[in-house]
Amino acid sequence: MKIQCEEGWYNSFCPLSCISWLIDKIKGAFFLVLGSLSCAHFLWRPRPIRLFNSPPITTIVLEEEEVSVGIKEEKLIPLVEEIIKLHSPKVVFLLGSCFVEIQKIDLKYLAHFLSQYFKIWFIPVFLSGFEKAYTCGEDALLSSLVDYCPLPSEEKKEEVVFLGALSEKSKNTFIEKCKILNIPLGGFLPPSNISNLPSIGEKTLICPLTPYLVFTLDKIAQKRKSNILKSLFPIGIQGCREFWKDICKYFKTSYEVIQEKEEQVREMLEKEKKYIKNKKIFFMGDNLLELPLARFIEFCEGKILEMGTPYIHFVYHKKELNFLEKKDITIIESPNNFSQLERIKKLKPDLVVSPLVFSYPLEKSMKTKSVWSVKFFLSTSSIYDFESVLSLLKIFTNLLKR
Repeated sequence: MKIQCEEGWYNSFCPLSCISWLIDKIKGAFFLVLGSLSCAHFLWRPRPIRLFNSPPITTIVLEEEEVSVGIKEEKLIPLVEEIIKLHSPKVVFLLGSCFVEIQKIDLKYLAHFLSQYFKIWFIPVFLSGFEKAYTCGEDALLSSLVDYCPLPSEEKKEEVVFLGALSEKSKNTFIEKCKILNIPLGGFLPPSNISNLPSIGEKTLICPLTPYLVFTLDKIAQKRKSNILKSLFPIGIQGCREFWKDICKYFKTSYEVIQEKEEQVREMLEKEKKYIKNKKIFFMGDNLLELPLARFIEFCEGKILEMGTPYIHFVYHKKELNFLEKKDITIIESPNNFSQLERIKKLKPDLVVSPLVFSYPLEKSMKTKSVWSVKFFLSTSSIYDFESVLSLLKIFTNLLKR
């Protein structure tokens, strides 16, 4: 395995764009953004249909004078009053932006002022386009929630808390697995309802579902002294197997109870794998899911020409890297997209996993099929656990079948 670092320019959505998939997964919360018209665009672009559904999200567009001298908290009061009247939120996430970051607007003070005035939680979330990837938006929001999670009582025994935004359907599959495997479940972060934040402490095993929640994991480890599961992520068959095996090992329970489920999924994959076998796949990289996705494609006998990813964390991503170690895969950390385009011309892959901005040029100019990297979040099907393995593979094979 060869790991290179290009420290190049790559194209990614603003982290604010991740809020479009979080609003469906955290009930009872409102998302209030301080930003520009561009910020509003990033929020709505992935989910334009929701414009007609009055979703729990809005942008306070800063005027030029506010960008230069800061925003006055009194101006926010009538706007927030209207929000509370229409939505009755239990929590309001006060989301920053590039303007807030550059002008050093005191987001913590604004959140504290509004919390005192309205007697509900206003949680500051620091976001900007300076982050490595748009998925860092979910990381920033979940890390802000950690401070509001209660501490477990002294009598409470060890429990598992799953970290990462899931649909209600996916949460039910995880709950069912915990029952079958006799694993004590402490909850999910984020919870389906913001009122049900899980307790997190030294007896909590935190199980991250995705590679991009690094800041949240660091905060939990430092502030709550929790144990962090360092396993494969539950994406693809190997990931699901190792993920649940490691949890079972921690709680001294038997994994064999769901062995039959694993075998069923393997059989289901056999017919679909033929469409990706020996196909050349190129990851440009911008969502930080590239490591587990590349591992899954290798398992399905696809050939990875190059795997770009915004960054690698050699503690939390170690097991994923170990799995790819024996494969002849070039891994590019912080890739230069323009250099990648030259390599794509030369290597002629069958499929490219690309940022949305390159999708049209790849298909029209280079005649190369492309999967939008954002599709793994906007897909109607989840990508986590055994139940989602086949639908995950079809995101790739449906394009290759054409």
